[in-house]
Amino acid sequence: MATREEWSMSDFEIGKYIGEGKFGKVYLAREKQSGYVVALKVIFKVKLEKYRFHAHLRREIEIQRDLDHPNVLRLFAWFHDEEKVVLVLEYAARGELYKVLRAAGRFDERTAATVRTPLPVSLLVHCYFPVVSTVGLPFLLLLLT
Repeated sequence: MATREEWSMSDFEIGKYIGEGKFGKVYLAREKQSGYVVALKVIFKVKLEKYRFHAHLRREIEIQRDLDHPNVLRLFAWFHDEEKVVLVLEYAARGELYKVLRAAGRFDERTAATVRTPLPVSLLVHCYFPVVSTVGLPFLLLLLT
């Protein structure tokens, strides 16, 4: 994906709706210049205000921006306008590990061995100290690659 200072919704071809959370919606998108497929997490500022979620979102961006791990969604960029904050995320074509594990009930040893990759200490600390926890980041954003 191209690197640039300013991003906007006009830089993307918006595709199908992927999912929804408490604060917004997620869409499949393609960056127009490079053709790179991403997920756009659109968070509505009205909801941020209502739930006083500004600090949590800021912390999620700070943590996820600096993470570089094959099993954690990469945050490529973020931008905002008057109505929304948009996170440009790596697209996990096979979905969330949590959902696959929940559907399977458990993984056999071979499957578990292929999924498991050591997580960075910073993420593990993040998981066990909820004071700095962000919505969904520790386990829900683990990917199947």
